[in-house]
Amino acid sequence: MLVLSIPAYDQVNVSDLPWIRSTSYIDTAHRDKNVAGDTISIEGVKYSKGIGVGAFCDNNTYSDVVIDISGKGYDLFAAYGGLRRY
Repeated sequence: MLVLSIPAYDQVNVSDLPWIRSTSYIDTAHRDKNVAGDTISIEGVKYSKGIGVGAFCDNNTYSDVVIDISGKGYDLFAAYGGLRRY
């Protein structure tokens, strides 16, 4: 597991920002829930904020969330990613 030490900044959650586009091959992209509508959890740690989408599918469909942060004064974008295990 890679652990990054990031200095404290004012935090803005990506799920609170306006989305230009969101695509999820399963259902829709979810704000603050995983794709099944449950609490987001990565390696057993639960998160109240985040984005849940379906992963890449065999038929070349994919999921993405596009957010325009240009000109917003942000210096850093950091995120954790994980897979929901079935």
